[in-house]
Amino acid sequence: MTDGEPTAPLSAGELGELGGLCRTVFGSACREVEQCVVRRRRDYAVVIATLTRPSFPIAIKLAGPAAPLACPFERTAAILRLVRARTAVPVPEPLAQDVSYRDSRWRYAIMTALLGVPWYVARQRWTSAARRDAWAELGRAVAALHTITFPSCGEIGADGMVLDGQPYAAALAARADRRIADGRHRALFRRVIEERRELFAEAPAPCLSHEDLNPTNLLLALDARTERWRLSGLLDFDSAWAGNPESDLARLTLWQGMTGDPFWSAYGGGRPLTATETERRTVLQLLWCLEYAQPTARHHADTARSCTALGLPPILFG
Repeated sequence: MTDGEPTAPLSAGELGELGGLCRTVFGSACREVEQCVVRRRRDYAVVIATLTRPSFPIAIKLAGPAAPLACPFERTAAILRLVRARTAVPVPEPLAQDVSYRDSRWRYAIMTALLGVPWYVARQRWTSAARRDAWAELGRAVAALHTITFPSCGEIGADGMVLDGQPYAAALAARADRRIADGRHRALFRRVIEERRELFAEAPAPCLSHEDLNPTNLLLALDARTERWRLSGLLDFDSAWAGNPESDLARLTLWQGMTGDPFWSAYGGGRPLTATETERRTVLQLLWCLEYAQPTARHHADTARSCTALGLPPILFG
């Protein structure tokens, strides 16, 4: 789970600070016996560590003042608790989090580490039967997430409740304003929503939308008894909100090899889409394209398909 970037190890100073943080959270007897950086960006790292006293593996997210990500760790913990309370989807248990810099020079979130390998690793060696199993596992998990409903759309606060709830079109426009970096692209997306408000008036009821079900955020484990793959972890709810179930489904179809007939059967959405549903999901795919704005051939192709379907001029990044 490198996020496509080098995973430089922690420096001696950072290791010392991490050990101090673990002792603050788990007690003075706690020792860190092993650690591995699995994701790193500027002033941000995700570390898997094995502890003694207590003895179990944990995942630690660390974010400093210059981190390029929002890292809303307290609200993410609230979402994880909600998922654990209302579904059987395997997600980490939040153990400690603080965004005040009171205990550390980092904002941090500590949670249980789940066993398994990322989806993109598992798919390199599975059979067609294993792929069908994985699709069905993912379909059931996403369907379970979408059973968590809310009275309105909007961002979720540290108490697990929606902040400033709005109708879907207004909440989506506000979210796009926060997440699309380029001002021209923000204006374009707002115009797309304004011109298609009737599409969003008919949208499904608000529910928990993960928004980042990419192949690095799904863990799979091979069951030694049945020799079948099972979903062992669904990670990284930092982007989740009270949105629309179609957003997760629209984004999943953009990730190559993430969905097939077993996924849709398990999810419960195998029927053909209406013209309204198709157009609404295309708008949601466009949001993802504008939000991540990667100047790669694949991302340009995905963006071009959305623009063509919506009658928009081409968009290039970089």
